[in-house]
Amino acid sequence: MREDRLRDFIDQNRLDFDRIESPNVDFVWKEIVSKTQKKKTKPNYLLLIIGVLFALLAILFISNRKTNQKLDRLEHYVLDSQYKTEHEQLLKTVTEKENEILSQNIKEEDYKEIFEELDELERNQSFIEEDFQTYGNTDELMRTLFKHYERKSKILEILLLENEKRKYNAHIDHREI
Repeated sequence: MREDRLRDFIDQNRLDFDRIESPNVDFVWKEIVSKTQKKKTKPNYLLLIIGVLFALLAILFISNRKTNQKLDRLEHYVLDSQYKTEHEQLLKTVTEKENEILSQNIKEEDYKEIFEELDELERNQSFIEEDFQTYGNTDELMRTLFKHYERKSKILEILLLENEKRKYNAHIDHREI
């Protein structure tokens, strides 16, 4: 019965239904899309500049921190008084030789093999640090650390002697000419 009333209503108003225009689908979709799309904002250049400056400052801070670390970065592991004086003496010796090398302006390309050996020692030092963190302060690690300093001191001494030999030979060659 309901269906018949609906059907009768549709039949009676058929002309009115046929006269109704269909909506402009393209216009409706354009409206929907324009309201759902976010408006594009211009990039905030001030925030971008501040971000870049912050990143540069962070990089400078980290690099400065790394350059300030020397051989004494393991010093906090040397707690035992029997090792402390020996450790300080070895550090002093190595530091003095490093400073002497810096003051003489020794170039790495002139003594490539010696500097490669020094680089290898630096890599070994990072392993020693890891061992201290893993195993703690043990006698074996302290002896290893001291041997490391002694090797570095000997290599630096060799570098200084080679540089003196080169200067002497250059002086002799210059006098012969």
